[in-house]
Amino acid sequence: MRLAYKKYPPVFTALLFALLLLSCDGGVSQELVHAPRVPDSEARCPVCGMKVLGWPGPKGQLFLSSSDHPLFFDNTVDLMRYVLHPDHAPRVLKAYVQDMSQADWDQPDVAPWIDARDAWYVAGHSRMGSMGPTLASFADRQSAEAFAAQYQGKVLGYGEIDAALLDSLMPTMDTGHDHSKHDGHVH
Repeated sequence: MRLAYKKYPPVFTALLFALLLLSCDGGVSQELVHAPRVPDSEARCPVCGMKVLGWPGPKGQLFLSSSDHPLFFDNTVDLMRYVLHPDHAPRVLKAYVQDMSQADWDQPDVAPWIDARDAWYVAGHSRMGSMGPTLASFADRQSAEAFAAQYQGKVLGYGEIDAALLDSLMPTMDTGHDHSKHDGHVH
């Protein structure tokens, strides 16, 4: 066997990796199963029913303990409402948002995904998302602060987001946003 690993290093490495995966009780494979995915063109938000792609602002996705398929969200406010809901919170395994420091706000469909719990958010800024006011999400605090300096708002960590904050972001009837134009929006 000593000569086998020297003669066939790629095969030996692959076997060693496979044994490592088996010995981890599925921990590594579960991380791969719950890695962020790219939504397809038919993905719809479970909160509002809108198609996820094609709208400005950051999107979200999460995995529940009951499924290996993600739920996609057309905006970060809907994602956070879902995550904070008492019926859903215990079942959320992993949640992701887009890093807007690496995206075009108006066309973020291919922006990189980051762990929602590690992200920094800007609330109360002047940019509009798919449903109006939203939480701008960033991989690092410095990017969030730069965004807040340009578009106003307050920088928050994941643990600072609660239902009261989300309620304060809800657009009112006099904001001038006509949500009836959104394809698939459930009124």
